[in-house]
This record gives sequence, C-alpha cells and structure tokens, in this order.
Amino acid sequence: MATDNAAQVFELRFEHFDANKDGRIDRSDFEQEANSLIRAFGADPDSPRALALENSYLAVYEYLVRKAGATGGELRREEFVAASKAAITDRGGAGFGEVLAPYAHACANLCDADGEISQEEYGKWLTVIGVPKEAAAESYRAIDTDKDGKVSVDEFISAIKSYVLGESNIGMLG
Repeated sequence: MATDNAAQVFELRFEHFDANKDGRIDRSDFEQEANSLIRAFGADPDSPRALALENSYLAVYEYLVRKAGATGGELRREEFVAASKAAITDRGGAGFGEVLAPYAHACANLCDADGEISQEEYGKWLTVIGVPKEAAAESYRAIDTDKDGKVSVDEFISAIKSYVLGESNIGMLG
C-alpha cells in the first residue's frame, strides 16, 4: 500500500513539473519551481535561504537523473517515477534522508519566518508546488500532530517524509 501511495505522489509531482506537458522534465523545470517559491516568499534570490532552496531542488534533479541513467538530462514520467521510488521510497527513511531531507529543510527555512510555519505560509508553499489552495487548511490541521494550532519545522518535515514514503495520504505534494 505505501508503495502505491508513493507512486501516486511521484506521478503528481511529475505532472506539476511538466508544465509544458511534453512528457519530459529537465533541470529547468526544477529551477522554475524553486524560483517560483523564492518569488512567492519574497526572498532575495541571492540570500542563503534562497540559494539553499535552489541547490536542494537541483540536487534532487541531479540525483534522479543519475539514478535513472538519463544521459540527456531529461526524465520521462516512467523514469522519474521509477527513479524516485528506487531512490526514496524503496529505501525508506534512509532514502528520504539522503535525497529529500535537504529539500524539506530548505523549504521549511524559506517558509518559516518565526520558528513555525503559519497556515498562510504553508498554503503559499502548497499552491506553488501545485496543490489546490482549498486543500491547505485541512492538510495544515492534519500535519499539526501536537494539535497546538501551529506547525513546527519538525512537524512540516515529518509530514513531507510521511507523505513521500506513502505512509499518509494528506494532500500536501500535488
């Protein structure tokens, strides 16, 4: 079951990255989403947190290209999903830690203005990565595991990990 959920996560991510719908994604697709997040949060593109975010996106892209053996730098849907599952889901926490944890931390650092991620910040992040804005409130409540009405950086990262590994189905990574 977790594998099926994870495959769907990667299918959704591919759909969002493939903005021109040509059935392929490349480095520019990852750069585009990173830059959209940086703009949405009003970060200086040369700031450490913006550069960390961009670098984390590109590191994920490069890792998946290597894993897929995509010598031209483009990933088709099947390659992206298979490489993502092999690199992340099939390796569980170790895969997440190696491949996506830097991305999750960079996203949290970009979203977090005061030690926790507000519902507004979370909704902005979700919208940029392709999740309908309407899903934000319910998803935010779901990832607030201690039910204090706030999402800590740890709750945010834990939710990304749980979702990507197919352990939960909260709508957070369209």
